[in-house]
Amino acid sequence: MSTAQESGPGAVTRSWARIDVWLAAHAPESVSSLNGPADPAGIAEAERAMTLQLPADLVESLRCHNGATEDALARGASVLPGADLLSASGIARTRRMVMENAELFDAFEPNEGEDEPYWHSLWIPWANREHPHQVVDMRPGPQQGRLGSAWGRPGNFSPDGNGCWPSLAAYLEAVADALYSGGDVGGWRAYLEADKDELVWELELASEPLAEVGLGAGADNLDHLEYLDSFCQLRPTPIGLP
Repeated sequence: MSTAQESGPGAVTRSWARIDVWLAAHAPESVSSLNGPADPAGIAEAERAMTLQLPADLVESLRCHNGATEDALARGASVLPGADLLSASGIARTRRMVMENAELFDAFEPNEGEDEPYWHSLWIPWANREHPHQVVDMRPGPQQGRLGSAWGRPGNFSPDGNGCWPSLAAYLEAVADALYSGGDVGGWRAYLEADKDELVWELELASEPLAEVGLGAGADNLDHLEYLDSFCQLRPTPIGLP
């Protein structure tokens, strides 16, 4: 996981470069799900609409990929685990919608017994995943810039919470490391669809060990499970580059 020094300028760009190279080699159908770099004017317009300055990590990410395509968002086809990447305009649009809902439902204050509200004006939604939104916490303090999840339940920034990372740079580095070295990203594991080269992330696999479906004795590690759900058949991703 990135340290504060490692997550300085360029760390996000380096991680996206690694992810892009891996996708081109192993999941070319996922490459088209990402938009190209954001126009600086589009980033500035989003900041004006929100009357907020986007954090440096998020700006750097948008300059690599301005979110996912509308088709990818509609299909839930994300190259990131638990996060459907928003564009600069999508960030501003999503925040406006959630701010209006939070105002309507008086969701800015924590309920009794809860540490976090359902929404805060200094949370910036950078990605979605069926609710809650994935946010960057820009409240002042030593933890400014951390990632968490919000809306639909009180904000979750606990270290063991899904989607919770000290920074966007740390999260993207973990994604790149998982693709190149194996392992999981906060419980999410990478797979490819069996019938096409598209990246899929799954939290849990309701599957039998491969040995029990005739694909090799003793292959019962989660890294080597085959999963058949109502949408597609998944296969383990190759580690690293060819």
